[in-house]
Amino acid sequence: YLSDPWQIAVVGPGAEHLLRVVRGHFLPAKVLVGALPGDDPAEVVRDIPLLAGKIPVSAGRASAYLCRNFTCSPPVGESEALNAMLAAQD
Repeated sequence: YLSDPWQIAVVGPGAEHLLRVVRGHFLPAKVLVGALPGDDPAEVVRDIPLLAGKIPVSAGRASAYLCRNFTCSPPVGESEALNAMLAAQD
């Protein structure tokens, strides 16, 4: 209630493994956003400004960005790395 929210952006295909990691952590002040394959990028960014400039680390794989106070981490594509980042916030 008193803390700043975390914004988590997940982009790219095959994001299920990263979403599973995010949902496995208790972060009550979080905003989780993403886009579906085939969505128009211009429309997505207009509707969800947090996704502006967010691209997957490697082609064909999803990446996650952990953001707070308008500053985002470098993108991570591995479940283990995202899990470690989120565990530090629990």
